[in-house]
Amino acid sequence: MKVTLLSPFGGGGEGTYIKELLAHPPKDVCYTHYLDSSPFPLKVVGSAFSFSRRKLLFPDATIKMLRVKEETDLVHVHAVANKIFKRREVPIIMSESSSSYIYLRDYLGWSEEKIQSRYRLGKIFYKLFDINDRLLNLDNVKHLIVWSNFAKGIYLRFGIPEEKVSVVYPGMPVRKSERTEPEDEVRFLFIGDLKRKGGSLVLKSFEKLMEEHDDIKLTVVTSETEKVLKNKNIDCKYVMKREALFDKVFPFHDVFLSPTYHEGFGITIEEAISFGMPVISTNINAIPELVENEKTGFLIEPGNLQELTEKMRILIDDEELRRKMRKNTIERFKNKFWHERTNEDLYKVYKNAVQSI
Repeated sequence: MKVTLLSPFGGGGEGTYIKELLAHPPKDVCYTHYLDSSPFPLKVVGSAFSFSRRKLLFPDATIKMLRVKEETDLVHVHAVANKIFKRREVPIIMSESSSSYIYLRDYLGWSEEKIQSRYRLGKIFYKLFDINDRLLNLDNVKHLIVWSNFAKGIYLRFGIPEEKVSVVYPGMPVRKSERTEPEDEVRFLFIGDLKRKGGSLVLKSFEKLMEEHDDIKLTVVTSETEKVLKNKNIDCKYVMKREALFDKVFPFHDVFLSPTYHEGFGITIEEAISFGMPVISTNINAIPELVENEKTGFLIEPGNLQELTEKMRILIDDEELRRKMRKNTIERFKNKFWHERTNEDLYKVYKNAVQSI
């Protein structure tokens, strides 16, 4: 099956999703990948309405009007809004995390009422110009893929028929850890910015725990290295490429810390559990789908320093629990997030779309 894959620029979770699809495609699927501004064979024939959309509707994306010029069985568009012109009828699949909704609600502070009102206006606007969008107009899209049940709930609230939406988790390979057995020294890992991802909270908890334990270590990977306390138990590293994290960082740690305040899905959390690492994170949005509380880690309330410190202390003191959680994490990852499992669901969506033409 020939699939034309279209995605936005940039890294983060959206970029990681595309990289994993290209590295581990479903069986019998051959991808041809283009970024949303590629001049050929997806030709930009106009970007009208972008300014109006940004001012009147939603500020986080523009509209591309593209023409498919190659022979393909299916077009898979991820996280971009498009009007796609085709020589013949080719089914369109769209995929989307919950990042757009989270951006509006948590970053811009929009109320649910404001999002809903802009949605109603946008639906009229998009339908008028026959623009395909992962939220506003799915009339010409065969199916919508979302990353989580949390995301699915968002789109159902906006009136998208349930039969048109499928949850297919981003798939990843099972990865090798160098910490397969509990060690005398417990190593924690945090990756991200210190404010939004809860890094400042992690540092406060760890400093308190250092007063009780000398056999603990913390690695912090961040662009804000100047804000991290210099200490023999804390290893601060500047942000690095994903491949370097997989080779030099993830495999050598026992517990992943992500007490984030705002997160739609949590790709970095999924990367951590692909190494079998128990995770302490927050009980928000899709994170409970990644971390099963008290079985593969702990879920706390955002900003709760006492709770974070307590859960870290439990994993420091209880070697048997760390071993059990690691085993549970590996089993759960293989059942839900291993690419060989998720690709089965993705291929079913592709196949049904192609056969519906």
